[in-house]
Amino acid sequence: MSSFGPSLSIIAALVAMMFYGFADFVPALMVKKHNPVKITAWSFLVSSIIYGVVGLAFFSFPVLSGSDIFLLIVGSFLSAAGLLFFYKGLESGKASIIVPVASSWSILTVLIGVFLLGETLNVFQSIGIPVVIIGTILVSLREGEVPKVRVKGATSGIYYALLAVFSWGFLYAIIGVLSKSVGWLWPIFVTSVGSTVILFLYSRVNKIELSFPRDITTQFGVYAILNAAAFLLYSMSASYGNIAVISPIVAAAPLIVMALAYFILHERLRRNQVLGVVIILIGIIAVAF
Repeated sequence: MSSFGPSLSIIAALVAMMFYGFADFVPALMVKKHNPVKITAWSFLVSSIIYGVVGLAFFSFPVLSGSDIFLLIVGSFLSAAGLLFFYKGLESGKASIIVPVASSWSILTVLIGVFLLGETLNVFQSIGIPVVIIGTILVSLREGEVPKVRVKGATSGIYYALLAVFSWGFLYAIIGVLSKSVGWLWPIFVTSVGSTVILFLYSRVNKIELSFPRDITTQFGVYAILNAAAFLLYSMSASYGNIAVISPIVAAAPLIVMALAYFILHERLRRNQVLGVVIILIGIIAVAF
C-alpha cells in the first residue's frame, strides 16, 4: 500500500475529531430544553436518512455474509447502549469523573486492533497512541486535579461510564472491521438505522416525549449533520488505516470542545487542560509518522 492510504486515514480522522468536537459543543443548549435520549434518537434518524440518500445515489448495497449481519446487529445495540450508559452515568455521577472515563473508550479499541485484529504499529505510533489518550483524559477533566476514585466507594455513575467505554470501544472496532470488508458507508447506515429503532423503542417504553424538537430546529440540524459527518469520516478513515491509530485521534474530540469553550464562551483553562492540549498535539504528530 502506498503512503496515500494511511495519510488519507489520518486526515479523515482529524476532520472526524473536529466534527465530533463541534457536535459535542452544540447540545449544551439543547439538553436544557429536551431529554438527551430524545435528541439522540432524532439525530440517529436524520443521520440514517443522510446515509441512505448518499448510498442510493452513489453506492450499491453490498452482499453481506452471516458474520457481517451479526456484527451489524451487535453494532446497533452497542451504539445505542453506549449513549444510554453515558447519560445514565451523568445522571448518577459527577461529570468531572464520568466524562474523562468515558473519553477513554479508544483504549479498548486500540487493544482490539492490536491483539485481536493483528494490526501493527511503528515505534512512533506505539508512543503517540497512549500519549493522545492520556492527553484526552486530561483535557476532559473538569476539576483542577485528577479525581480520586476508590473501587469500594465508586458510584453507579462510574459503572455506567465503564459500560459506555465497553460499548463504544467495541462499536468503533466493529465499524473499522466492516468498513474494510463491505465499504465505509453501509456499516454506519445500518448501525444508525438499528440505533434509531432501539432508541425510539427505549423512549416509548420509558415514556420519554418523542415529538420533534421544533423550537431548536437550527441547533438540532447542525448537531445531527455534524454527528453524521463525523461517523462517516471515522468509517472512511478506518477503511484506509488501522483502527488502533485512528481511534485515539477521533476520541480526542474533547480538545475541540475545550477550544470552543475558551474562544467562544471565554472559559478559563485549567492547568491540566493546557497540559492535555500539548500532550495531544505531540501524540498526534507522533502517530502521523
